[in-house]
Order: sequence, then structure tokens, then C-alpha cells
Amino acid sequence: MNNNHNHNHNNSNRRYIEEKCIAIPNDSIDMFFGYEEKGVCTIGKGGFGEVCKGKLKEDKSELLQRFNIPEGVDIAIKKIRKDMFDMNEISILFKIKDLKYISKYYGCLYDDNYIYITMEFIKGEELFNYGDNETNIKNILANILSISTQLAIAIDELHKLGIIHNDIKSENIMVNENYSNRSFNLDIKLIDYGLSCETSDIKKCNYNSGTSRFINQTQLGEYRSKQKKNNKTVHNVNNINNVNNAKDIFKKKDWWAYLITIFEIIFSVNITDKNKRGQLTSRQDKIFNSLPQNIQKLILLLFDRNTFFSKTSKVIRDEIFTTLGIPQPKGNNVSNASKVSNVSKVLTLKTNSKKHNSRKKTCKGFGCIFPFLRKKNIKQNNNNSNA
Repeated sequence: MNNNHNHNHNNSNRRYIEEKCIAIPNDSIDMFFGYEEKGVCTIGKGGFGEVCKGKLKEDKSELLQRFNIPEGVDIAIKKIRKDMFDMNEISILFKIKDLKYISKYYGCLYDDNYIYITMEFIKGEELFNYGDNETNIKNILANILSISTQLAIAIDELHKLGIIHNDIKSENIMVNENYSNRSFNLDIKLIDYGLSCETSDIKKCNYNSGTSRFINQTQLGEYRSKQKKNNKTVHNVNNINNVNNAKDIFKKKDWWAYLITIFEIIFSVNITDKNKRGQLTSRQDKIFNSLPQNIQKLILLLFDRNTFFSKTSKVIRDEIFTTLGIPQPKGNNVSNASKVSNVSKVLTLKTNSKKHNSRKKTCKGFGCIFPFLRKKNIKQNNNNSNA
């Protein structure tokens, strides 16, 4: 059965490639593109293949016309082994090629061994690496509202086209310093659609794909419990009767990863890294209090994950857009949008209610929102590290 499935999949891939891509002789890609350094791929390599930076050669104008590549621009050429290629990636790239915050897709070529995907070359670096020094951290904090807004719009535009990114994280966000009109801005592009899927064929989406810390374990547990069949956990959505529920699950996964990403780039910390919690706690109030109020509210959406996942993806999207001040379409009902009207009230949580021991004192500060960041927990961690 599996052999037949793989055979059919390979045939589908082959037909799609022949229909959508241009055939070239084996190992002739250098005839079409000149690399920044002759014969050297200057961006990176991985198990899938490699990515090169180059330009279309001047005598290949017919290719330029077909791919609509602007003359003289730098492009990225992604070279993928055929046995690692999934036609789904090209299908998605073609659908999203005109979105503002997405790297533009030009076209593809193929020979007997590789697929070559040509895309807009994005200047800058990964947001994950950009925050490695204090100057850049200050740039991020100064532009955090713009970054949060650009990324929210990018995700929303993908969802409107029926695309689930499925791997939102700072490593998949390119950031470029933009000096224009005497102002400094950080522009972003959302990249890497290797794990993405389409809501039109939601059964192919894999909830377990992506980086674990960006996947909410509570929802993952509920999701898995629904997928048990013959005492085996099925990671896809084949057995969810309501397809719309399945689509909603994956959209919420993207939005949850979005919030975790914003949290991590603000505080320069891996949210699951216990060793850095003390470092975060020592400066958490100063950073938090310096943020625009709508970004404070955005972070507070992580406060109660159970409430978050009880909402529909549309309510979550509207809540994020309202919090950031992104204009909503006319007639859009956002009555369930952000209800956090006074951040200072949320930052002071009384723990001496009937449900708690009356000896407990009033909890104040950022640690009340995220209990794992409280100083008493940090002390315990420090004591363990000194042992």
C-alpha cells in the first residue's frame, strides 16, 4: 500500500514539475545564472540541497521574460534534490508570490537530478540572528510595533489565500534595515514554506511539524486524542469529521507561534530555556514598561492559553488586529477582540482570594503574568545551578 502511495506521489510530482518548470540539461544551471562568487553558493546548504545568490545572465532574456525577473536584480536559487522535493512548496509559492511581506517567487527549472526554484533575494538577515547585540536589540524594541504589525498582516494574508505557514519563528523571518524619508525602519519578510500546507487539502497538514516550543502542548494533546485510531496516534487530520475545525486548529497554531515569536524577540530569550529565566526576570519590568501599551496587551494574550485556544482563529485574529490598531474591514465584528483595557490592573494580581491560601501576598509585576518567571522560581534555579 505504501509503495503504491509513494509511486503515485512521485508520478504526481513528475507531472507537476514538467507542467510548471522549464527543463534544462543536467548540471547546466550555471549557463543561466551567474553566482556572486563564481561556482560558489553564498547563502547556505542543508539536507535538501543548497541556496545560491546570483543574477540572471544577460543572454537569457527569454527566461527573464517568462519568469518576469526584474533586470539586474539579485535572486536566490534554491537547488533541491528531486527525492526531497514536494510539489506542494511550488504550488504555495506561486499562490503567494505577490504578497508584500513574502519573498517573491519567479519560477522553476529542472534536470534529471534537481529542481531549481528562483526567488527574490532578500537583503538583511534572520530576525533570530539580528538580535545578537545590544544595538540591534534596541532597534527591535524601537520598531516592535511595526514588526508585530507586518508579521500579523503576513500571516493573515496567507490564511486568506488558504495557506497555513506551519513554522512561524524568528529563524523564518528576514529583517532588513531601511533608511528612508529620514527615518529608520525594520522591514520583514516571512520565509520558508517547506512545512506549509493548504486548507483546501487540510488532510496533508501535519500539526507536529515545526519547532516544538512554538507548538502549544495543550492543544497538541487534545488534537492527538482526537486522532487515535487502532491505538496509534495519527498526526494528520484524516479523522477529524469537521474539516472547518481542522482548518481552525492549524490557523490557531500559526497565531500562537506568532505570539511566542514576538515574546522571544522582545526579551531576547527562548521561552522554554530555564537557564535564561533569571536573566529575563532581572530586566523584565523595565523592558515591559517601556513597550507601547498595545504591545503590552499583545503579550498578555499569552496569559491564559486555555482561554486563547477556546476561541476561534477568527476571534484571535481580530483580537490581535484590534490590539495592534490594524484597520479592520467594514462590518467586521470585533466585539470579542481584546478586552484588556487597563494593563496596570492585569499586572497586579491578588492571590489572596478564596481559592488561595490567605497567607499569600499580593503578586505584583511581570512575574504574575507568567508564573514561571517569578523570582522565587529563579532563586530555585540559581540554587540548583550552584549545587
